Amino acid sequence: MRKYCKALVNLAVAGAILFCIIWGLPRALVFLSPFVAGWIIALIAGPLVRFFEEKVKLKRKIGSAFVIIAVIALVVLVLYIIFVQLFEQVKGLAGALPEMLEKAEKLGKKLLLPVDSATITEFPNPIDAPVDVVMYDSDKMPADREGCDIGPKTAAMFADAVKSAKTVVWNGPMGVFENPTLAEGTIAVAKALADTDATTIIGGGDSAAAVNQLGFGDKMSHISTGGGASLEFLEGKELPGVAAATNK
Repeated sequence: MRKYCKALVNLAVAGAILFCIIWGLPRALVFLSPFVAGWIIALIAGPLVRFFEEKVKLKRKIGSAFVIIAVIALVVLVLYIIFVQLFEQVKGLAGALPEMLEKAEKLGKKLLLPVDSATITEFPNPIDAPVDVVMYDSDKMPADREGCDIGPKTAAMFADAVKSAKTVVWNGPMGVFENPTLAEGTIAVAKALADTDATTIIGGGDSAAAVNQLGFGDKMSHISTGGGASLEFLEGKELPGVAAATNK
């Protein structure tokens, strides 16, 4: 009798520990990267399994069942952490858009967003494989389609916007320009930049490749393969390479 009472106490303690891990650990690990969180879970999993094996002195089948439950709980925990992190990232991006629009309006600036898109059902493989494209307005795009280029309305809007600009910084192609069917938006914007009298700065490896491959490279004022670095430089941040070069 004493043996079984002791086993039940150990079982209750194990259950409490498992509950705390499942309930509390995700709330702590969600702030870490999945890689770090995975290592922490791996460090916890071994001792937890050994606890069930050594401390819970019930029949062999029951003990094995609890070990399996512990492992399943840890797998669920990992999936939960990944899901929460992805959800928070998407939520953060969605919440940032209204803030950007409000900030632009306060500063008297126009923030132009795509109004239509060239959509496909499946990403081309290889990338230049033929694809069937259907145009949709941005607010009417079906959930089972993927926008892979701006549509003609957006291309015309962007082309019109650069006509009166004095300086244009372009970071990122308009779509999957490597595919001839999905390059129309990028071609339209590149042509608009080539025809304008503005200073045109192209930043980023994909943007540089796009204007060069499409034959507009010699029409641009400056082309840089540093996309994010170019934006940070224009933002006023200090770049390590630039700082080292100017440090005398």
